[in-house]
Amino acid sequence: MIPSYLKDIGKEIHSNKESTKLKIICTCGCDEFKLFRKKKSREYIKLEKEYEEQFIKEFGRGFEMQSDLNGQVFVIKRNIFGKIVKKTEIKKLDIPLFKNFISVKCSSCCREYILFDENIHGYDAVIEKNQESTIVESKHYSDDSQKIEVIVYYNDDNEEENINDLSVAFGRIKIIKITNNKKITYCDFECE
Repeated sequence: MIPSYLKDIGKEIHSNKESTKLKIICTCGCDEFKLFRKKKSREYIKLEKEYEEQFIKEFGRGFEMQSDLNGQVFVIKRNIFGKIVKKTEIKKLDIPLFKNFISVKCSSCCREYILFDENIHGYDAVIEKNQESTIVESKHYSDDSQKIEVIVYYNDDNEEENINDLSVAFGRIKIIKITNNKKITYCDFECE
């Protein structure tokens, strides 16, 4: 199954029940692209470090993460005998979130295509019903052109959910760049 947002540029190489492997080809026919990957800003890295320091200060390094049947996540601190001495619910809003974003630009016609936007692609994004794409203010594409393959991995569980477009509810996506006939995994994201 080809994700609907890639159907115009994804040529199926191989497909089975669990995954689909695609070769990316521009609508102009070119198969060489320059890659862009969103990076964490200095402000975000600073916020992330502050959060981590606060977390370690409050819970120490020997903490556990636990979730209940309702999906609530807790941080657990145990004493040397294994007894829980502190249990705190973690709210998603407290944690700084970075959303991955990968796009390509055709080396011939310069059309841009999004290969993965964590806000709108993948199982988690579909279940959370997030419809806003990631805002990327400036894109600096790689200097080298390369061929691109994408592998999307699906789960059978998705059929039980009320999902409008199952093709974008994949559990994992791997983007591979091919330079001088060498395949290198550019990124590999779990989406659930």
